[in-house]
Amino acid sequence: MDAHVEKMVRTTIAAPSSLFEEADRLIRLGRARNRTDLITRALRHMIDQINREADDAEFALMATDPEYQHDTKVIAGELEQAQWEAFCAGERSAAEGA
Repeated sequence: MDAHVEKMVRTTIAAPSSLFEEADRLIRLGRARNRTDLITRALRHMIDQINREADDAEFALMATDPEYQHDTKVIAGELEQAQWEAFCAGERSAAEGA
């Protein structure tokens, strides 16, 4: 049993009858427990998709953001020495183990 159970909210929706017919078919096939389960999963899927699209749009803006590009180059430069030192330490360790 789930440790976290959210409070359910009862609502009424209007949708084309063909959607409900298809929903009922999926329920009969065992693809969903009931209409509530199916609609809840569909709503969660749609919300997640919309949020992913919004995140993707934000990341796309970073590609052309001069401040972000500058900050990325500064951080990469700051990490360059540490990466080189880690590489050299790994090479020494591999040589000692050979």
